[in-house]
Amino acid sequence: MRRTAGSRQLEQEPAPQFPGLSIEARRAINLAAIAYAEVLCLRLVRTQLVALAREAASRREAADQYGDRAECEAVIAQIDEARIIIQAKANVAQEVTARTERLRQIARYRSPADTSPIAESVGLCDGDVLSGQPLGAMQAARLPNVLAEDTWDLFRILLR
Repeated sequence: MRRTAGSRQLEQEPAPQFPGLSIEARRAINLAAIAYAEVLCLRLVRTQLVALAREAASRREAADQYGDRAECEAVIAQIDEARIIIQAKANVAQEVTARTERLRQIARYRSPADTSPIAESVGLCDGDVLSGQPLGAMQAARLPNVLAEDTWDLFRILLR
């Protein structure tokens, strides 16, 4: 097989570097992850599990005491209830899409190159909705800012 001068020159050129995902793509993925974490919190707001997750995220070491037998059984029952809620998956895609759009509109970044929003710009608030039902002030107060409090260990998965 005979090579032309052009093909030899092309072979000698270094392969172009893959630039990776754009800043906008990484922002979109990060906002979707935050939105999903919010949906998870909103679905589990009637259980004690969101508060327990907040508490666990704030500790450096795992707790080795979870209360007496009755308290442990109550948590086990809530975990079972939460598992059913999460497995139902009804409207999850629509909820995540709606929340991602909400976040896209309110998220603020420290610089044009940042891909993770400023945590204070994406918190839940009174009047926030899930499936068309507004949160009361009491429920909104119980819900964490999933990014600021790293409720579901989000910082580990956000794209930089």
